[in-house]
Amino acid sequence: MNRPKAMRFFPDWYGTAHPNPSSELIEMRLKCIAAAVADIDRRDAAGFARELLRMNSSDSLRDDLARQFSDIDKAFPATHNANLINVMLAGCIASILDSGGPCATSAALTLKAMTLSGKGRSVEPPELLVEALTFLVDEGTRVREAAHRSAQLLPTLNRIPAIEMVPANVEDIPDNQWPLASKNDKALAAAITSGHTAVATLRTSIEALRNDLETALGRDRALQALQEETEVLWWLFSGWSDIGNRPFSQLTSPSGSLVLGYDFARLTRFVPGHPRSPAILAKAVAMSTLPATPINLATVVSDGSTHLRTQLAEVRRHSDTPSPLILAIFRSAETSGDSWRPAFESVVGVSTELTATPTEWADQFYDEILLHRTLSDATS
Repeated sequence: MNRPKAMRFFPDWYGTAHPNPSSELIEMRLKCIAAAVADIDRRDAAGFARELLRMNSSDSLRDDLARQFSDIDKAFPATHNANLINVMLAGCIASILDSGGPCATSAALTLKAMTLSGKGRSVEPPELLVEALTFLVDEGTRVREAAHRSAQLLPTLNRIPAIEMVPANVEDIPDNQWPLASKNDKALAAAITSGHTAVATLRTSIEALRNDLETALGRDRALQALQEETEVLWWLFSGWSDIGNRPFSQLTSPSGSLVLGYDFARLTRFVPGHPRSPAILAKAVAMSTLPATPINLATVVSDGSTHLRTQLAEVRRHSDTPSPLILAIFRSAETSGDSWRPAFESVVGVSTELTATPTEWADQFYDEILLHRTLSDATS
């Protein structure tokens, strides 16, 4: 699946911070970006996305990037560079998306979850969020198709050849026994030849074992893909929520949308999530008795049960920057009335009056759980 590169937008983005940049300047800035994203992990990638959204607690990452860029390009401005740093951050994230893999998934999920798919905090430049959302759909499809293609029977290991023992018929040589020395030379040469053959045989054996292990791992991924499909289908067919411990039809309160999103996330084996998650969750919501009208954020989280908060306790404990709904669930439980709302809105940049359908809230919560899973896996 070939996607257009997100970095194709970078020259236009850079033009907003530095009108009419030369091709040489663009090339130098691209070198700065390549150095900044080299050897990063999933948590670093998420950190770039949070920094672009101004959700980190300090400007340390921006300062570090400015110093790193200045080391590579002496002409990079060390001060009064806020707009330029924003453009460079966007370029870093675009480069990460183009590279694919776990870091790209982490960055894209962060942008999607932290902005409520664009309904909350805005992303500048806006094309970057579109690229992130497109990447998640494409990558979710790719990893599942790749898992199915890897389905093979595990071959036996009986093709590994036996390793013959190295001969050891070299004798001690008494003084002045040159015929015996000549004999030993021949025996030693034979031993070296045999040793070389043994090493070559061992290499062949290791290669055979490696191939078998790769096949076994591929088979395991195929089984995981099949298990994900089967469990999701049974979940929809049975209409039973494990998190809520009740049928979908008894999910009547607004927080039921979060329960369905959490249920689906627990059944998801691959990150990013299922490329058709909104349609799957819409089916589950239709089987419930959730309100048909849009619900605001304050209502959907304040209605959350103690049971749901207990389920999320582990997620929150291992999170550097809680995502919007998870943070709101705990903030609303820690204070009385609506006193939690101003501080929450300041931190997250999302109004607690923001409304969405139950399916949209379920899909948002689904993304947040998967985001915290991938960041947790990065440190385990």
